[in-house]
Amino acid sequence: MYEIRIKKSAKKDLDALDDKTYIRIDGNIQRLINDPFPKGVAKLRGGGNRYRIREGKYRMLYEIDQKDKIITIYRIKLRKTAYD
Repeated sequence: MYEIRIKKSAKKDLDALDDKTYIRIDGNIQRLINDPFPKGVAKLRGGGNRYRIREGKYRMLYEIDQKDKIITIYRIKLRKTAYD
C-alpha cells in the first residue's frame, strides 16, 4: 500500500471542484493507495516519476516515490491548464 500526500496547491484545486467531479477525483485518489498505475495512467515526458490520470476534462498529476511508497498529488486542473 502507498501513502497519499496532497500538496497545498492540489488541495486548493480539489476544494474548487464541483461535487460530482470531486467524488470522481476522490475515487481515483483512493484507488492509487493500492495501485499507483491504474488503467489509463500515462507517464509524463521529462518528468522522471511523474504521471497523470484523466477524469473527464480534468487531469490529476502526481509523483511516485516507489522506494518509500509515497504518492504525491501536486495538481488537479482542467486539461488546458494542467500542464502550464
